Amino acid sequence: MADEQAWLRAETGGTKRAFVINKPDVLTALVKKANHPLIIAGHEVTAPGPVGDTLIACIRDLSARSIQVVATAHTIHELKKRDISPVVAMGVMDIVQRLCDPDWKGFSDTGSYDLVLIAGISYSLCSVVLSGLKNGTPKTVTLTLDPRYHPNATWSMPNMKGTTWEELLHTACRTLAE
Repeated sequence: MADEQAWLRAETGGTKRAFVINKPDVLTALVKKANHPLIIAGHEVTAPGPVGDTLIACIRDLSARSIQVVATAHTIHELKKRDISPVVAMGVMDIVQRLCDPDWKGFSDTGSYDLVLIAGISYSLCSVVLSGLKNGTPKTVTLTLDPRYHPNATWSMPNMKGTTWEELLHTACRTLAE
């Protein structure tokens, strides 16, 4: 278990907490091990500044590995402008409902997802999403890419300062793109 504290302390529910990703090799190994991963890209990935730029670069590198990207809300147009082709645009709660449906075969009709990477969703909404996935799809590994610790994920970045987080994510995503 992690020694990290939730970015918002009220968001810690239950006794099972996320493992911390503190090295690029951990993120790289988790993505390489996955058979059918999915990226959920929230509105914060298109925010101007280093956080948005880092998340976009990482998503671009991951999508080069043929990992499907789902755009939430209005992000589909911004992702396309940045050379990322989402498979669909839909609300995050709709995505979670589909992921929790044991009969749903995914966007490509090839089966359920074993790894869900989440980036750019506001912290409080992401906490609810991760709680739903933790309880509704216990075999699915969830991983957050944001620089804030999410205890309801399976794996999460710790609460990190910008440059440390950017370096970790850039290193891992560049390695995966090679």
